[in-house]
Amino acid sequence: MLLVAGCSSGANTNGSNGGSLVSGGTLRVGAEEDEVPMVYTQAGSSTPVGAEVDLITAAAKQLNLTVSYSNLTFDGLIPALKAGRFDVAMAEIGDFTDRQQQVDFVDYATIGQGALVNSASAASFTDDLALCGKNVGAAKGTKGVAVVTDISKKCQSSGKPAVNPSSFPDVTSAVLALRSGRVDAFVTDTITAGQEAKSVDDGKALSVALPNLNGQVLLGIAVPKSNQPLRDGLAKALNALIANGEYAQILDRYGQSGIAVKNATINGGTTASS
Repeated sequence: MLLVAGCSSGANTNGSNGGSLVSGGTLRVGAEEDEVPMVYTQAGSSTPVGAEVDLITAAAKQLNLTVSYSNLTFDGLIPALKAGRFDVAMAEIGDFTDRQQQVDFVDYATIGQGALVNSASAASFTDDLALCGKNVGAAKGTKGVAVVTDISKKCQSSGKPAVNPSSFPDVTSAVLALRSGRVDAFVTDTITAGQEAKSVDDGKALSVALPNLNGQVLLGIAVPKSNQPLRDGLAKALNALIANGEYAQILDRYGQSGIAVKNATINGGTTASS
């Protein structure tokens, strides 16, 4: 893990034109734009909004950069980043050691994994073994896939039936499968699970069960290994936002103060995604 010192409030962390960090002075961001409340689009608009959007915009401003967005499915973000389609990726991406072999991470938040279930059955999910023999979904490319696999192994070692896993291209597909009864639970990060439980059917249809299935995971902005100046600049910019209070204000705006970190670090993740 690399610590990068911040700077005084309002200071320009690059010290020069932002175009020296990325081509044309525009930070191209790849995201999966259905991660409410972190990065998403509202009805009738193609412009992404959310906590991550506000964070990356504020960090880019520190570096004299503007921001543009590309929308991809989660499992396509890192391959597209490595192929040069954009400069960074940011969509609740877990900073895991195996991913660090492909890209660098600037860590800005910490979350856990939970199981989203239909409220009518929520009381039956008392621990992770309650998922044994159940149809359990996760979004492709996310930590949830590995969590489901680990739980299934635990079920078998406990003499219980394995989990029946399903993978979905995005959160929307998984939630639709849950509501229709195709899966009994959807394992995802606690931010997404909480937001879906709050927003679907006025908070009545879905509930978050088992909110700490695998401990805490750092979320990071993924940056190509070939652009360490951008990586270090973003870390300094985020630490400046932490120091001047804007970081906390952004998270509070979206009800996400619980995911805050004290410092933005580089490659702080110490566990693998699977």
